[in-house]
Amino acid sequence: MSDQKKLKQRLEHSERRRSRIQRLLVRAPREEDPFLWSMVDIMTLLLIFFIIMYASISNRAQAQTTAQIHLPQEKARTLPEPEQMLRDDVDNLLEANKALHVRWESAQPVFVLGEHITFEEGQAELIPASLSLLEDLAGFIVRRSEYRVIVTGHTDDVPIHTSRYPSNWELSSARAASVVRFFCNNGVDAGRLSVQGYGEYDPFVSNTSEHNRQANRRVEISLVRQSRING
Repeated sequence: MSDQKKLKQRLEHSERRRSRIQRLLVRAPREEDPFLWSMVDIMTLLLIFFIIMYASISNRAQAQTTAQIHLPQEKARTLPEPEQMLRDDVDNLLEANKALHVRWESAQPVFVLGEHITFEEGQAELIPASLSLLEDLAGFIVRRSEYRVIVTGHTDDVPIHTSRYPSNWELSSARAASVVRFFCNNGVDAGRLSVQGYGEYDPFVSNTSEHNRQANRRVEISLVRQSRING
């Protein structure tokens, strides 16, 4: 039994005894029961003592519970210094480029470029409006030389049949290659870069609406630590 429960039982028992004595005093003349009045005083003092102890234990238990609730949250916010610096750099990059999005996989960033900010529909040439964003991203990658960079193209499930892109495989690969070529021209070591094209076979969401199809037409730039590639 916990200390709180024991103390509560003692309080209840003490209160019952004090009530019984008071009832006896009401029925009997005061001058005939000096002992009973002394007992009432003692019981009252004991009751006050137990109330103070009960309040003290309750406050201490509440403080411990609060600390246990908040401690995991503090630990969750505490990151190793290199990882925290990486996240700070990513946050600064996103702040300067609102159209850029990121998700985290195993504490490593995956940058997501939507089709509407990088390519014309059905094309693989970068549009001029995307160049400033890609320059900032290239500078970020240059500074993070401990990572390999995997650039992956994705499309929706609408088939494409042109002389240049017979299928979505070719279109997604060509778009990823355009981003890689831009990075190479802006200071990124070509040995750190690789290209993948998934076509429509790795959708971000189901292709059930035009809004979802637009979300699936994207290029993803994944930063992967060198050791994980080599080992």
